[in-house]
Amino acid sequence: MKVAIHQPNVLPWFGYFAKMAQADFWIVLDDVQYSHGQYGNRVEIASADGCGAEWLTLPVRRHLGQSFQEVRLLKHDTTEEAFGRLYDRYIEMPFGEQVLEQVKFAVIETGLGGLAKLNEHAIRRIASMMQRLPKWSARASQLRKAPEPGEAGLVQLCKAVEATTYVSGSGGQAYADQGVWAEAGIAWERFKFTHPQYEGMPRAGLSIIDALCRIGPEETAKKIKEAIS
Repeated sequence: MKVAIHQPNVLPWFGYFAKMAQADFWIVLDDVQYSHGQYGNRVEIASADGCGAEWLTLPVRRHLGQSFQEVRLLKHDTTEEAFGRLYDRYIEMPFGEQVLEQVKFAVIETGLGGLAKLNEHAIRRIASMMQRLPKWSARASQLRKAPEPGEAGLVQLCKAVEATTYVSGSGGQAYADQGVWAEAGIAWERFKFTHPQYEGMPRAGLSIIDALCRIGPEETAKKIKEAIS
């Protein structure tokens, strides 16, 4: 069984869902320390002129040493403001209304449960639209009482679900200790991904919402399949 592990980023890019699509089991890494300034609370979307990109950021209330699951949004209407930005950018796109209606509940209604819960719900909704949700999934906080440091923590989670293969992120090769994985009896597999092109794409790396609204869930799912084949 192949396992992919990733923090619950906000409305992630193509690569996030491509990595999920390569796994049988997706583990939401919600119990590690939250890193501000990464992609947990921000993502790039199309700019107002449609030719570039701009940041969509969810302001959060955080404290040093907090885990991802402990981070809360700064104010109650943060998610409504964020969805308003998405609406302005994408409602006129060919699949804008269809996609945004699906995402609206996850983005607005789950915000009070914290950043990790909001992001996870949105990821699940998006993956389901594309029929790309792995067969099994769990939160790291459900699988262990406390995370072990560094790479040992990834091995810890893989063992908890009896994984045979761990699908590492594209940058994982730089820090992976193959000896650790070999000792655990778990194969280490590097995630290979080439960002697909699609009609109207301002540039690579935007939230997958951009592709969904422009070319639709079915075509976006096909692009993911092509990118990992």
